[in-house]
Amino acid sequence: MSRLPLTLFNEPSRIKVRYGMRSVATKLAAGFSLVEVVLAIGVIAFAFVGIFALLPTGMSISRQAMDTSVGSQIAQRVINDALQSDFPELLKNAAGATISGTNETGRKAERYFDDQGSELPASSKAQAIYHVNTRITPATAMPKTGTSSGGDNTNLAIVTVQVANNPGNRELALSTDPSNSQDKPLRNLWTGAYASDRNNTKAVPCLTFPALVARNK
Repeated sequence: MSRLPLTLFNEPSRIKVRYGMRSVATKLAAGFSLVEVVLAIGVIAFAFVGIFALLPTGMSISRQAMDTSVGSQIAQRVINDALQSDFPELLKNAAGATISGTNETGRKAERYFDDQGSELPASSKAQAIYHVNTRITPATAMPKTGTSSGGDNTNLAIVTVQVANNPGNRELALSTDPSNSQDKPLRNLWTGAYASDRNNTKAVPCLTFPALVARNK
């Protein structure tokens, strides 16, 4: 019997069938060329450049979200302590003096917390991540109504809690100028700046939480 080749596909892939011995010789198609490989790597590298550029932003947003979550938990704990304390004790400042008078405010002793929101003693301030400022306003201004002339309610205090992310344990600037009437609502609150650079009020991430505490006796 004569040997007749049977071509099924064009080059570079072809199959030859030899009758008699029935042997099959197969030549497979060639792989990717060097140019194609280089182009593919270039496309992938370009895509990863964009992804890597987003990493710092993503990490910053994640850190801010964590600070907000931990700060909220710390503030809630401080406010709960204020709600459970005796009203006369609440109205005492860090030195033990009673805070009184119209538009007057006072500060409690600063408190310190680690990165998990656990409170640290003042002696471990160097290990603190979050610093807490608690300002007490002993009376709440009441609005005027048709039957009331308003005035200050001395049975209702305002507790303002600030939580600052201050791992460097630098001194934070306070708003203390009593001569400026517009500054009174901010007196004894952190400004968001370091004491050494009072003009940069965005240097320290600081969360502020106000709460009303009524006389419990």
